[in-house]
Amino acid sequence: MRGFYESYNYPDLEAAWLHYVHSDAVMHVPGYDRASRLAYEMEVVAHFDDPILTVLDQVAEGDKVATRWNLGGYLVGAAPGAPVSGRYVSMTTTTVDRVRGGQITERWADAEFTALLG
Repeated sequence: MRGFYESYNYPDLEAAWLHYVHSDAVMHVPGYDRASRLAYEMEVVAHFDDPILTVLDQVAEGDKVATRWNLGGYLVGAAPGAPVSGRYVSMTTTTVDRVRGGQITERWADAEFTALLG
């Protein structure tokens, strides 16, 4: 799972999702399925200049892995809900993933998006 999160530091997020996220994965985020969640995350990351995702904590129990991570970088594009600013922003998220066969099959996330606003 650490490899999945660290893949956000490299340019091909879609390839990482193909490798780490099952094609039928359930996203427990209202309004999102796997495809729309990937598109959203690609859009957010694309608005950072040299984004850095750091895994802060990671704990596994059974088939679930809880990860607290931070995404930081200079906001150079209008990320969803955030103005273009050119300033450094950082957001911390906690995600719980159910993993089977080495792939994420379910995902729950609590994100702190207000950090992007100002």
